[in-house]
Amino acid sequence: MLNIENATLKAMRSILQMPNCNWVSDKQQKAVICAIKGKTDVLVALSTGSRKSMVPMIVTHQSPTKTFVIIVSLISLLED
Repeated sequence: MLNIENATLKAMRSILQMPNCNWVSDKQQKAVICAIKGKTDVLVALSTGSRKSMVPMIVTHQSPTKTFVIIVSLISLLED
């Protein structure tokens, strides 16, 4: 059985259809793992290009029976 680190990396590669992709940062990987474990709320504030959007995609892919609330600040995106 795959451990959580390998399972989440495999899920990201599947979602992106890129078999050789890797985590952009340790923070990205940590956010995904914390959210999957579900022991606490997770706030992800990463820089542009850090694949923040992958966090909820991987988490929901790995935990299809759980409910997640995702808040995205679209107003700040429109102002950029």
